[in-house]
Amino acid sequence: MSDKNIRSKNNLAAQNIIRLLKLFIEKDSLSISDIEKELGFKTRQTIYSYINSLQHVGCVFSKNIHNRHTYYSLEHKDSKEVQLLLYEPLTLKTLRKYSILKKLQNKPVSEKNSLQTTIPDIKKSQFYELFNELLAEKEIYKSEEDNLFYLTGKTFMPTIQVSFDQLESLYIMVS
Repeated sequence: MSDKNIRSKNNLAAQNIIRLLKLFIEKDSLSISDIEKELGFKTRQTIYSYINSLQHVGCVFSKNIHNRHTYYSLEHKDSKEVQLLLYEPLTLKTLRKYSILKKLQNKPVSEKNSLQTTIPDIKKSQFYELFNELLAEKEIYKSEEDNLFYLTGKTFMPTIQVSFDQLESLYIMVS
């Protein structure tokens, strides 16, 4: 098996462990069959190994048996250690999306006058994939009036530059 396949499998396992942890944070207690239904894992052994992985990194589970089912509960859901496990490291894709959003903060752009020149390390098709992902994630939107792309402010708040005179006139208008 190549190194790339190993890394992608490890990445998939890490994503599944994070999904399982988020599910335990959302719900009070879960049985193995509940986890199978919610996350769509194929085998019970997979779930047990993911729970063991979470225990290995410091998560504490309590077990209760009710109607011949074992229910697992995550102890200390709000602890700093559990929150650190949910941390997702920055990837190049995330940084590229951030770069697009940062440029859109300065001014809206049209599709024709895109920001492709600001990200020189990727191809144009990859750039448009990132742009479409940002549209799907509702980070940006396309105005029907002027066909320009704008920030929505969902996770990246736009900033406004205001001079002192503009601020003073706004204060006078409001008061």
